[in-house]
Amino acid sequence: MTVSTPYTPFRGYYLLGREGSPLLTVCQTVSNSLETSAATVDNECQDITKQVHALESNQYFMECQLEVLKARQQVLDKEVNLYVAQESADDKSDSILHQVQSQLNDQQTEKERLKQQQMDFRKNETQHRKQLKMWTDLKTLLAIKQRCLTRDRERNAINEYAINSRPDHLVL
Repeated sequence: MTVSTPYTPFRGYYLLGREGSPLLTVCQTVSNSLETSAATVDNECQDITKQVHALESNQYFMECQLEVLKARQQVLDKEVNLYVAQESADDKSDSILHQVQSQLNDQQTEKERLKQQQMDFRKNETQHRKQLKMWTDLKTLLAIKQRCLTRDRERNAINEYAINSRPDHLVL
């Protein structure tokens, strides 16, 4: 069993006095250089940690790209197998190229239908505007005719009164 001795500070500092001053300066410079070395090592550790994180991120990105490429490869393999198979026309109808062509044809027919519908709408719009104008003109004409008829009735009523009440007078 070992016996531990209590800690006693270095007594040489006390003994050296003024003569230890250069030794103290050397110790301080060594201490400062060790601190800067420690800071440098710490910075290098942080840089290495950042590089590790960046490399791990790149690795994850590459793995994701690999998965996407595998999926694309599967689609291409299926497409090649459909063209190579030559079993029946039904198999070729499943190909992506055929599906895209049918979608394009559908879009083209829809585009033509919409253009025809737009032309019909424009044609009907002009006809409807003309019909609306004719209707408003007819309403105006009928209103004018109604006013003329009421005015003529009033005149006829005045003239009949004038004629019936005084047969000996001439009404101008």
